[in-house]
Amino acid sequence: MRSIALGAAMILATFWLSLLVGCEELPGGYEEAVGDKHPAVGTKIDVVRLQPITEGAEPVSTADIEGKVTLINFWGPWCGYCEVEFPHLVDMVNHFEKNSDFDFLSVSCPANPSDSGSLAAETEDFLKRYKAEFPAYTDNDAVTRQHLVEATKIGEDNFGYPTTVVLGRDGKVRGMWVGYVPGWEKQMKRVVDAALAEPKGNL
Repeated sequence: MRSIALGAAMILATFWLSLLVGCEELPGGYEEAVGDKHPAVGTKIDVVRLQPITEGAEPVSTADIEGKVTLINFWGPWCGYCEVEFPHLVDMVNHFEKNSDFDFLSVSCPANPSDSGSLAAETEDFLKRYKAEFPAYTDNDAVTRQHLVEATKIGEDNFGYPTTVVLGRDGKVRGMWVGYVPGWEKQMKRVVDAALAEPKGNL
């Protein structure tokens, strides 16, 4: 009995340890430099080009989010750690949904870009499972992702799933998280709150 209990404890410990690295291992040197301390903070993001994957949504361009605080989440229905993070994002969106200055862009990505035929159905099922009422989008040809990688100079190898970025009203990065660690959603909410509190001024 003792050996069974010990084995169960080791499995549980391994599970929680795996959560600490997100969907992929965090890039070297980024373990502490996350959120509003990420090196990408302050970078202007000029290209946002997303297409709807759920019914009732419209394409989104950079002009559509100007003047808003925008949280963009790149995820995939195939990613286990995206699934762990997702309920927290649903709660966050529900918290900010009445604030017209806040926007949330949920970007569903295929595990294999060359095999995305089932992505729409898988995304719909995923959203229904978590009772998420917001639309989801795709990033055709990874245009938005590629611009984000190039503008922030994080490198393609340092982009994993999930990846979440908060943009201020001026389109500049206020926080960035690659992977998922339990509790990061609290950082995200704090960064969004801080960005919403900034004076609108001239953009």
